[in-house]
Amino acid sequence: MGCHSKIQDMYKAIEVMMIIHNRSIEWGDKPEVENGIIGGEPHIPLHETENWLLEQGRQKWLIFLNELIPE
Repeated sequence: MGCHSKIQDMYKAIEVMMIIHNRSIEWGDKPEVENGIIGGEPHIPLHETENWLLEQGRQKWLIFLNELIPE
């Protein structure tokens, strides 16, 4: 993806993400949280370390951003 020379593209991407976030809240996408745990005891596979999760999130972020702002 790389750096973008048009700052307006970046603003559009941020605006779209904010709209998606707000629509999710409006449509009731609110997980039930009790004592900091969503839906009971978590089952976390051993390979899902903090670094692994951060990298997976980064990869998904890049996919979404490339869809919003193709090169």
